[in-house]
Amino acid sequence: MTGSDRSAAESRIRQLTAFYSDAINHHEPARAASVYAPDGCLIAFDAPALVGRDTIRAAIEATVSPLLFVHQMCHSGLIEVNGDRAIARWSVLEVIRRQEDDGLALFAGTYKDEIVSLEEGWRFSKRCLRMKARALLNLSKMKIFPEIARELELVI
Repeated sequence: MTGSDRSAAESRIRQLTAFYSDAINHHEPARAASVYAPDGCLIAFDAPALVGRDTIRAAIEATVSPLLFVHQMCHSGLIEVNGDRAIARWSVLEVIRRQEDDGLALFAGTYKDEIVSLEEGWRFSKRCLRMKARALLNLSKMKIFPEIARELELVI
C-alpha cells in the first residue's frame, strides 16, 4: 500500500466516522447502522455485543428515541491502515438532553474500532464504546444565553 493509498483510506475512514456521528445527531438509526459491515459488531460499555446491522439499528433506535437531542463529536482519531483492514481510536464527547430531564447530560469516552474495506466501502467490523466520564448539568443553576436556549429547546 502506497502512502497516498493509505492517506486516501484514512480520509474515507474519517468520513465514515463523521457520517456515523451525523446520523446519531439527526436520530437516523438506519443510516447509523449502515456504516457497519453486514456482520458488524457494536459493544457499548459492558453490555453484550450487538451483531448485525438490524440488531445495531434497533439498539440505536431504542437509545436515541427518548432523547430531545444528542450531539456526538468524535475527534482526535488515530488510524492505522493495513491493506483492507484498519484499526482506529477516537475520543468521543456527547451532549444529551433527555425528554424526562431538565438538565444536560455530558458523556466522554472512547471508541476503539476495527474497520474493513468491502465492495460498498470501509465499514466498521467491530466498534467498542467505553465511558471515561459522565455528568448531569442542572440547567436551573446555570446561566444560559437566550439564543443557545432556543437552539437547545430549553426553558429559561
